[in-house]
Amino acid sequence: FPLNAFNKGFLLQFFHKNKNNRRTGFFLEFNTNLNDPNALMTDEDLINGNPFSYTESEVIMKATCAKFGAILSFSDKLLFNFGGFLELSYQNVWQDMIGYAGWARNNAGTVSSIFGDGIVVRYKLNYLCKTYGFVFSHKIAKRFSVRLKSGAGVLFAMDYDDHVIRGKEASARALGLGLQLAESVTYFLGENLNGKYSIRLSHKLRYYNANGVQTMSWYKNDGNVEKGTTIEGIPHHFKSFQQNLVLSVGIMFK
Repeated sequence: FPLNAFNKGFLLQFFHKNKNNRRTGFFLEFNTNLNDPNALMTDEDLINGNPFSYTESEVIMKATCAKFGAILSFSDKLLFNFGGFLELSYQNVWQDMIGYAGWARNNAGTVSSIFGDGIVVRYKLNYLCKTYGFVFSHKIAKRFSVRLKSGAGVLFAMDYDDHVIRGKEASARALGLGLQLAESVTYFLGENLNGKYSIRLSHKLRYYNANGVQTMSWYKNDGNVEKGTTIEGIPHHFKSFQQNLVLSVGIMFK
């Protein structure tokens, strides 16, 4: 399931310094996609490890991601800052697979081309991750600063897919691990009575891995499988590696 797309969003941050000169703060981030993925969804079916069908489909997608968290500085100096953070992130992806083209192997071993149009699969995915980690920032010049953010946490994953052409639904839930790493460079343009302006370039990595169980049910006949059949307890593995390159323009008020 491809996720590559352009996104738009915002980041709001609030910081306060206490009498010990340590900063505490809260942040809220939200983004959503601007376009559909430019890659194809691929689907391969296996029997005893041997592929018997392979198809590719175009994708229509709606994806959103929201984050809320808190930051506490352990050391806040003039040129560098080191602290910890707690973050709750939620990612929702909805996709429709349109059309398919590929090949299939029958019981006799003969391979033939297959194709079709219309909606073939509908897919929904949810990731909820509670992350703990560290943040380090350093002012390397008068107008430049760098920042590194790294964390790990507990991941809850849930998905649902509807194979429309097969009349089969499947849903799964799982617990696992979520990791994140982000580095950024900020250039401060200057400041006036309205605040301090900046441009930031960020690179963000996110890795999710979870194991759970899946339930399949058929709402129409599918070959030798009759309508109404349900299979529970199927092992299901979530694995996602995501990276984002972000350009942002901001203003900071004091």
